[in-house]
Amino acid sequence: LPLKRIAQLAARSQNLKPRFVPLPRAVTWLAAAILESLALISRRRPHVTFITHQLASRFQYYDSSKARRELNFNARDFETILAECVSFLEARKGDKRSTN
Repeated sequence: LPLKRIAQLAARSQNLKPRFVPLPRAVTWLAAAILESLALISRRRPHVTFITHQLASRFQYYDSSKARRELNFNARDFETILAECVSFLEARKGDKRSTN
């Protein structure tokens, strides 16, 4: 399951329209450098970090075939897991123990 597809499904589960804009690596690196520096001054978490830059600049996918083959693991489909996660988080929205 590619990371882009995970993002599309997550956006759809929240009734959001995903916007994917291809950016050169240099742009995400520069944004991370500037925003992480500003975060040190403002003491706020930056929206783009070097980790964001690294993740956005490579193709990633998730595959459970090795776990299925070697451990006899049967993964559930991502849409089901995502729906359960969203339901759980929505149920906990007012919970004082939640870490928002």
